[in-house]
Amino acid sequence: MSERRGSKNRHVDSRSRPASPGMADVWVVAGPPGGGEPVRLVWVRSDAASLRHRLELRRSDRDTGKLARFDEFVAGMLLDRDPAVPHVRVDNRLSAASTIEAQLRAALRPS
Repeated sequence: MSERRGSKNRHVDSRSRPASPGMADVWVVAGPPGGGEPVRLVWVRSDAASLRHRLELRRSDRDTGKLARFDEFVAGMLLDRDPAVPHVRVDNRLSAASTIEAQLRAALRPS
């Protein structure tokens, strides 16, 4: 990871990290104007059963195509891969040990 001098942007070039299909070649993470805490990528872990359950519960017209081609939709989600950049992972599966809110509070608690 390289940092540009004189800039609040951090440039992460994925070529220096293991490749992850579907990930952008270059990630830029910008901090808030005037400084402050860095921006963090939160990766939400899920699985096919949890995704289907939530789509069915939501009953949204925008999910009709996803449910009709569910196997194709899930294949494009890359559920078994983490991003190739630093991230915080939370578990949003139906089998998760705690709520996503509790996981986020614990993971993003100031050190």
